[in-house]
Amino acid sequence: MRNFLVLFFFAIICFLPLTAQYSPNATLLTVGNRKIFAEEFERIYSKNFTINSTEKQSVVEYYNLFLNFELKVTAAIDAGLDTLKSFNQELKGYRDQLAKSYLTDNETVDKLIREAYSRMQTEVKVSHIMVMLPQNSSPSDTVNAFRKISAIRKRLLEGEPFDKLATEVSEDPSAKSNNGILGYFSAFRMVYPFENAAYTTNVGEISMPVRSQFGYHVIKVLGTRPSQGEIKVAHIMVAVPQDAPEKNWNEAKDKIYKISDRISKGEDFGTLAKELSDDQNSGRNNGELPLFGSGQMVSEFEVPAFALKNPGDVTLPVKTSFGWHIIKLIEKQGVKPFEQIKNELKPRVMRDERAAIISNSFVTKLKKEYNYKEFPKNLACFYTLDSTIYSGKFNFKNECKFNIPLLKIEKTEFSTNDFLLFLKTNQPPAINIKVANYIDQSFKRFEERTFVSYEDMNLEKKYPDFHNLVSEYHDGILLFNIMEQEVWGKASKDTSGLANYYKTTWVIDKTDAKPFEEIRGLVTADYQNYLEEKWIEALKKRFNVTVNQELLHKIADKYKFNK
Repeated sequence: MRNFLVLFFFAIICFLPLTAQYSPNATLLTVGNRKIFAEEFERIYSKNFTINSTEKQSVVEYYNLFLNFELKVTAAIDAGLDTLKSFNQELKGYRDQLAKSYLTDNETVDKLIREAYSRMQTEVKVSHIMVMLPQNSSPSDTVNAFRKISAIRKRLLEGEPFDKLATEVSEDPSAKSNNGILGYFSAFRMVYPFENAAYTTNVGEISMPVRSQFGYHVIKVLGTRPSQGEIKVAHIMVAVPQDAPEKNWNEAKDKIYKISDRISKGEDFGTLAKELSDDQNSGRNNGELPLFGSGQMVSEFEVPAFALKNPGDVTLPVKTSFGWHIIKLIEKQGVKPFEQIKNELKPRVMRDERAAIISNSFVTKLKKEYNYKEFPKNLACFYTLDSTIYSGKFNFKNECKFNIPLLKIEKTEFSTNDFLLFLKTNQPPAINIKVANYIDQSFKRFEERTFVSYEDMNLEKKYPDFHNLVSEYHDGILLFNIMEQEVWGKASKDTSGLANYYKTTWVIDKTDAKPFEEIRGLVTADYQNYLEEKWIEALKKRFNVTVNQELLHKIADKYKFNK
């Protein structure tokens, strides 16, 4: 509700810049010690501007609303509401949210969204062989893993069967049971580097080694097909523990077939799911599972589920590694049109490995835009640290100098002290790489964060629209707070004043003389208007108001149109 009211006030007082035939920096209005310029008023007016009859009078009328707004904001500032911690935290929250769209490479974001949507039209089936490698591995371990995966790829190219080799050498634990075959999947179903290799390798071919957060992979593309979209199903499960003897499987099979027989005779699927399914989470909801697409379920479940054609269709009992299931189709959904789904895709693009691509692209653009200089020699002292850095200790040699520049953007310097603070506040778990490599990686992250922070600090100067929006939030929050304090809060808390207003004003002015309790809401709203009018009258006496009438009429003339 609070956010709605703040935005409601923006609809009254916010706006887009127009070029005037007079200096936009000319002072139109002075309220107390605050100066309001012509550009600000015109920006505010133009957003609410509509072409109707008497435009000159419309501007003057609007000026009265604008003046009342500025009086209230001045009163809020005079009361110190803009200095409160709660106010600044709220404003920062709005500003940070606004800044997000300015602190990213929107062109790259759009490109990746469209790429993902394109891939969602097709599903790809692959096998893979993996050599495991932790993300923060040492350079020597990385080289060894790359050599190992390259040797495996060479054997594949020389003709060794992929499934046989996957079973023998892949370090993916599932390879022993699936021969490295992962089945069909679409965009966002695998980590992005893996997805990228799968979608850029031709059917029947083997990819170059690709690095993911899990290690190195070689991928063979087995086939492609049009997307199956997503389906929603319900299921009833009779679970069988892992490594259970054959007896357990037979008992589960007998049980699931008895349930299947009851369904075929007309008993309600949802009721049976609630009573008998071992999947209690879905059972509570008539057996319903969330929407899923290819690659999200084990193939033994997925294949019969997607084979169902019409809502209400039910499978015969299906066996998976988890037990026995009966599956009922609820709905099928194809891939939504791009315009309908693009806003859903954006957060997914922003939170997986694609985010690193976007960040790198944004920083690269900033580097091209800003005049900057690096001082790599001044990083030397950080190379003298030992592995105790991973436990939060910083033992530098005595001859190390600090508070010297590492990076300069425009005229702003970022020193070794800034980098030291970054290291202290971004402590990793113990990792198995050389200190020098860790320092280089950390400095790259420090540099990226510094460029983004520098851009953030300069958004108001760089983008007038951003500055205006933040100003509007600033004034809108103050307006809300001062209205709560002087009008809304008083009207709701001042019970005696409200009752007196009803007796002395409402009953006299209104034709309705209904009992107070029946129309309390109407009386309260009217009382709020009464308090606001009296308050504005007091503010006009309290703050000195000066208006440049000549300038106001010039603005009015600009918006004067023939009928």
